[in-house]
Amino acid sequence: MSTAVSTGISTSLRERILAKKKDIKAKSGLRADVLKIPMGKHKFRILPAHPDLGPGGDFWADFGQHYIKDLEDKTKAVYVCVDKTFGRPCGVCHALEAAGRSVTDDREVKAVADSQCKRAEIMLNVLHLNGDKPTVPQILQMTPSTFAKVLDLVEEYDDITDLQKGTDLIITREGSGLNTEYSVQPARTSNPVDASVLSNMTNLQEFILQESEEGARKAINQVNAIVGIIEAADFAPKPAISSRPAASKALPAIDMEVDAPVAKSPSPAPKAAAATAAIDSELDELMAVDEELLATGTDGAAASSKPAAGSASVDDLDALLGELDAL
Repeated sequence: MSTAVSTGISTSLRERILAKKKDIKAKSGLRADVLKIPMGKHKFRILPAHPDLGPGGDFWADFGQHYIKDLEDKTKAVYVCVDKTFGRPCGVCHALEAAGRSVTDDREVKAVADSQCKRAEIMLNVLHLNGDKPTVPQILQMTPSTFAKVLDLVEEYDDITDLQKGTDLIITREGSGLNTEYSVQPARTSNPVDASVLSNMTNLQEFILQESEEGARKAINQVNAIVGIIEAADFAPKPAISSRPAASKALPAIDMEVDAPVAKSPSPAPKAAAATAAIDSELDELMAVDEELLATGTDGAAASSKPAAGSASVDDLDALLGELDAL
């Protein structure tokens, strides 16, 4: 009996774990610290486009994200905004718009509003010349209005990213919250940059490719939860928003071009079901750590306070596979 149950419940779970392990390994190459402009005056050198992009490639990339909030103002999911990043219809934006038409409670209204992606941030490869790693390329995130000031200098100083003849920039951040202000000025002197830095740069056009069916589904399910639609933890392909609503809370279905739902296995015995639920819970936690690192992995402090989530997650998934064999 034990063997029959193990065969019945472990196949789909094993496939999900192996798929997640592959996904973590694939994403590990895209992880990089993202630096936000610190308070005070800082000297940066903006680097040219990644060599893989060829001559004339953009040295910047637009990148927008949804931080899906719950009613307690906690971030429950993070997912790329396809509209702000790529200019294509975004399923999460659609879900939030639908939710916005359904909510009336102040906390629900706030959660929906805070989960919107207001704008795309600009990502750049830079050297933080007065930082603690002045020769190591980092990804710098800045607002579009600050980047517009950088582009103004390009018009005046030509190619400020040129390794030999480019221009160092002094960026000053003052104030906080809505009163934060950034100024951008050319440095009085600029030094050539060694060409070896190009091999250590992040390809920004690859960095922003963070779409996944799994991530989109989780984000949309969290949007559903804001208005009281609770989705089961099911990773099988299915429509982005299913019809489990109660009365006026119903949201329209969103077509994300996913495959048709696969047939589910018969319900496992109670003991096996409990084991599967426990392993599913552990898998959800690993996925949350993985997504949080991709979203926040960054200012150094946040990233360094956690162990290497990518490798740890893969090791833990291997352990889960071992647990399956014991079922």
